[in-house]
Amino acid sequence: MFGLLPDGIIFVLLYGFLLIGLFITIKTYQLWGEDHISKKDIVILLILFLYNMLNFIIIFSILTVPPTEASGNGNPHIPYIGLSMILFLAFSILIANQGYTKLKYKSMSIKYLSLFFTLIVILISSYLQLNFVDSIERKLNYSMNNWLEWWKDIHLNSLYFNIFTFVLIISSFLFISILFSLFKKNRIGRPMLK
Repeated sequence: MFGLLPDGIIFVLLYGFLLIGLFITIKTYQLWGEDHISKKDIVILLILFLYNMLNFIIIFSILTVPPTEASGNGNPHIPYIGLSMILFLAFSILIANQGYTKLKYKSMSIKYLSLFFTLIVILISSYLQLNFVDSIERKLNYSMNNWLEWWKDIHLNSLYFNIFTFVLIISSFLFISILFSLFKKNRIGRPMLK
């Protein structure tokens, strides 16, 4: 997609997109700890969700070189991917905070049901991610034993940024927020047992 554009324009497009994400992320952090958020704030959260999903698609589809092509110079997208990861983790923390805020006064049955559902999503996403890694290993036809070194290879950017890791990370943060809400203390100092 970017093959016909000069490097300077590609740089401006990619990092301009990250600046937009940074602006939206900072704007949404004003919601931190709010018990009631407006419809406008919900729209901003939805925009941030779609932004992060689009960023994952950009990394998965555009910034990952197919195995049939040589990259020539390692992984030049590491700075972009690192900044994208920071923005996505900030978004996940914000979602976890909103989950905690919404669940802290809910009944225990709602909390346990949410915990169970989130755990199921985590397990399914983990299974699908492991299958995806296996399919990439077969496609590239080389061993991927040292997973700590994967980030250096431009052919493997999609291992970290795909729909499975997107859902897995958000679900994991929500799972932790639900656990925190289970142990939220009431005004007397005892855990809520509704």
